[in-house]
Amino acid sequence: MDISGRDNVLAALTSPDLTVAPPAPPASAPATLAWLRAGVPRFSRGPEHASRRGYAQAAIDRVDPAALRSTARRLAEQTLQGVRGQDVDPTTAVARRVPARALADELGLPSVAVADVAAVARVYLTGTGDGADQAEIRAADEAVARLVTAVGGAPDDPTAALVGVLVQSYEATAVLIAKAAAGAVVHSGRPSSEVVSTTLDADPPTAGTRRTAIVDARIGAATIAAGETVFVTIGEAGFPFGAGPHACPGAAHAVAIAEGALDALRAHPPRRS
Repeated sequence: MDISGRDNVLAALTSPDLTVAPPAPPASAPATLAWLRAGVPRFSRGPEHASRRGYAQAAIDRVDPAALRSTARRLAEQTLQGVRGQDVDPTTAVARRVPARALADELGLPSVAVADVAAVARVYLTGTGDGADQAEIRAADEAVARLVTAVGGAPDDPTAALVGVLVQSYEATAVLIAKAAAGAVVHSGRPSSEVVSTTLDADPPTAGTRRTAIVDARIGAATIAAGETVFVTIGEAGFPFGAGPHACPGAAHAVAIAEGALDALRAHPPRRS
């Protein structure tokens, strides 16, 4: 079942009768993908969620969005120089390399490898359940272990939250940059901030999220049975970063990264040799 419409989506995202789907099960081994998913706010609820979100918010609050935008632009310019003449798409190269690198640098974590963030991001949402690609899971486990070391070395909730911030900056921000770059062709006379804002309104990077009913619940005219999972269409409802307890705590930072990357893509259009 899909939950759509602004009022219904907001009700679903803020309802105490619905929870993230699915919550991550406990993990037996530290510094693995399963450990990470079990310890981040994204897959938590109740008091644990509040505590873990506090760690993530504290990490994000260390970063000034204006400085982050400047760093993202600088890194995007370097990336464009590095791929010039290569048989790669420059926008994709910027989108896939810049967000995690910019955020890690502004957090003072130079040892973080973007390749490790990418390896975890590939399976972060789906986890280790049935049908998971075991090679990707092993790669993610190894990457999580390296990221734990890179951000501090202790496999605890604050570390999981920090690694989670980096991983969650990867995919959605990359998609936002790519979509904004495409939109910039149409809106060539408008500043990057307006192009990114328009992209978030018209073509957001995340279409929706899932929620599972803890008890029989009602959202608008829809009745959701306990245990039933629904798809909440946050994008078209005007909540590109979600809402309620699980709203993205780094929305301003994702926008800043996208704006900085787009500044570089527009000011230094790549040339192929």
